[in-house]
This record gives sequence, structure tokens and C-alpha cells, in this order.
Amino acid sequence: MIIMIRTRFAPSPTGYLHIGGLRTALYNFIFAKKNNGQFILRIEDTDQKRLVRGAAEKIIKSLNSFDINFDEGPNLNEKYGPYYQSKRLYIYHKYCCKLIENKSAYLCYVDDNQNLKPENNIDKSLSIINQQDTKSRFIVKFKVPSIKNFNTFDDLRGKVVFDLSLIDDFIIIKSDGFPTYHFANVVDDHLMKISHVIRGEEWLSSLPKHMLLYNSLEFNLPHFIHLPLLLNPDHSKLSKRQGDVDVDKFIEKGYLKSAVLNFIALLGWHPDNDREIFNILDLIENFSIPRIQKSGSVFDIKKLNWMNSEYIKSMDLDTLFEVSQEFFKKEIDIKNTTKLGKAINFFKQRSSTLLELNDSILPFYSEPNNLKEEVLTYVNEKKSQDILKFYLKSLSIIECFDIELSDRLIKDIAEKFNVKGKEIFFPLRGVLYGSLNGPDLFTIIDILGLDESKRRIEQYIK
Repeated sequence: MIIMIRTRFAPSPTGYLHIGGLRTALYNFIFAKKNNGQFILRIEDTDQKRLVRGAAEKIIKSLNSFDINFDEGPNLNEKYGPYYQSKRLYIYHKYCCKLIENKSAYLCYVDDNQNLKPENNIDKSLSIINQQDTKSRFIVKFKVPSIKNFNTFDDLRGKVVFDLSLIDDFIIIKSDGFPTYHFANVVDDHLMKISHVIRGEEWLSSLPKHMLLYNSLEFNLPHFIHLPLLLNPDHSKLSKRQGDVDVDKFIEKGYLKSAVLNFIALLGWHPDNDREIFNILDLIENFSIPRIQKSGSVFDIKKLNWMNSEYIKSMDLDTLFEVSQEFFKKEIDIKNTTKLGKAINFFKQRSSTLLELNDSILPFYSEPNNLKEEVLTYVNEKKSQDILKFYLKSLSIIECFDIELSDRLIKDIAEKFNVKGKEIFFPLRGVLYGSLNGPDLFTIIDILGLDESKRRIEQYIK
């Protein structure tokens, strides 16, 4: 029987969308699209104490900005909605009653000291849950059977065996009336007809609980795929608590969304060749579950920088100009497209991020009024002053500056003052570009123009 492929991303709105969540969403999205299926977004907001105001909206906005668009979800095609779990309490209570009726779960009263007292009367339990008795404070627990070897199945790992004697009876309805993650997750995945549960490896240990719930509720099991952990370079787990994993922060630092998606797609999945650059359509075409690795994948920022630089290099000038504008400081004159175009064309081959591109271009628009001490050290030396004067005089008698003339001037300086290398370039680059390091002199003057170049040199001649 052919089944409709339906995947889901189900974040908790306790903060921003982190890089691991984006990878999970991406894998679910491209797997569904590859198989002409549907991708669902569900907001798992059952942990009311940890909710962050506006977090759900921010997560949705982040997903949309990366063009990971859901087919069903909050305020969109709510066929199996609501898609906020906090609005589905009546559904969870219904299935909780079913578990109590078939003796797979039991109600416990909770006193002021948090002590638990089981209720053995099924009818009484159902009455309490159905709010006919509202005075009682209670939780509901799932009864874990004593099975030594309980077989589960993961599409990546195959059979995974758990010892249920090590798992205590677990809560499915909390004292605030909300379901736990495990219970709501299973009920919703079934009712929303999720065919493939693609999630992080950290949930593998929860698989026996989920399968017990599926079996007791007489639900058909979906396919389970647990993605490898994302690791730091020291192989510790990449965590939200470490800060720099907010996907929006990467965009603010000048990483292209297409490059970020490409990068995280390769954190755990690899094609059947050495290819590394994939746009979203390429990912949809090439992605497959069997090529997901089981071992953890290291988040290497150097690899992301390289990949982002490759995307920047491949962009045409107009597109790069458009995506870079939000990073341009106010000093940059975007109306002078000739000057800015020259600067972008030069630095696009040398920049890892759009922020780095902006920082490299900015000296062409900012007056080098306050040179760093290391630059002034070279500029103020007598030999450097002689070089600056000679260079300024040479520029003043020419009308057209080209690469051949630039090379000849450097050669003339070397011969006249018996200098070479940094003795020539450091003072000249320092007053023209504001730094000892940067573009070659011809490029600097070609971008600045002769008049601006002469003015900058003259400013530092004593």
C-alpha cells in the first residue's frame, strides 16, 4: 500500500530556533518534498513554565526566512488542528481515559507534600479527568510492563533493545492538566498522520516509552529516524546554552541563508560523491535516509566560513549588492555604483561573510584620521615620509593610473630609496587604506580615484 509521506517539525517555544532545530526542520522538509509529501509544523507548548513570549512566532518567522515552508500548521491548512498543543487538552484527556480504561495507565492523587496516592477505581478516575470532580489534584501515569528485552526499531540503526525494568512508570498528564511531551507527541503524530518521525538522537532513549504508548493506544507505528548529534570541535554536544547557535545570529553575522542550509544539510548526511555545494532543489533531489550517518557530526565554523565564501564568490554583482546593503555602514555611498562595484568585485573573492565584506570596503569611505599606533610608526619614519612625498609628487603629474604605472612607481621607489617590501607598502597602504594589511596599491588607488588618493597621502605628510 502506498502511504502519503508526512513529516513534521515540532519545536518548543522556549527560545530561538537553534542550528540543530533548523537541521531537523530541513531534513523533514526535504524528505517530504522529495517524496511528494507534506511537511507539518506543530508547536509543542505543553511546558507552560518554560514558555517564552513571542518565541513561537519568531521560530515560524525564522523557518519562513529560510524558505522552509510548512504545508500545514498554525493558521495554515489546519486540517488536523489545532497545531498548538496547548489548545488540544481535550484530545489528550480523551486518549488518557482510553489508557485508564484498558488499564495501561492509572490516576494518582497529589497531596500538598507532593505525595502520590493511586486511585484504583477506574470510573472514579475517569470522572476526575472529565472534570466532574474538580477538587482533586492529580497526575496520570503510564504503567510500564516488566519486560527485560523490549525491541524497538529505528530506520538508521535497525533493532534497538531496551530493558523496561530500568524504566519507571512515567507521567502522561501533569498536575496542571497538561500532557507530558511523550504523551502529546504520540497522540498528535498519530492524529496528524505523521508517517516518518525524524528527530534528534537525544530522543532515542524515549523511543520505548513512545512505542509502549503506540501499542497501548492501538496506533500504527510511524517510521522513526533519529539524527546524529551535533558536536563541538572537542566532541562535546552542541548546546543552546553555549550561546552561538541561534540561526538568526548567523544571518546577522553575514552568513547567507543558502550557505547555512547547505552547511547544516551536510552535518549528518552526505551524498554518494564528493560534491559539497547544494542549493535547496539539489538537496531535495539527492537526499535519502540511508545516507544519514549514525555517529555525531562536528559543527566546524571554518567549514561554514569556507562554504559561505564559495557562495559569495559565485554571486553576480547585482545580487551581492542587494544582499549586502543591510550590512553597509552609513558612510558607504551606494549611489556611486562604479566605486562600490570595484570594491565589491575585489573583496567578494576574499570575504567569508557579508559582514567581513562590509568591513573590508568601509576604509574606502572612512577617513583614516585616527591611524593605529602600529601604522603611525611606519608613516612617521623619515624614510616613509620621503616615500610618501615622492609618491604624491608622482601621482600629481599623471592623468591616468594603471597597473603598469603602479608597478613602475614601486620600482622607482625601491631604487631611489634602497627599500623593498613592507618598507614601501606599509606607509602607503597605511595612509590610503588605514591598515598595514589589505589590497595591493593599484587596487586601492583604482577604487579611491587619483584625487582622493592624493588627498589622503597629503594629509599625513609632515
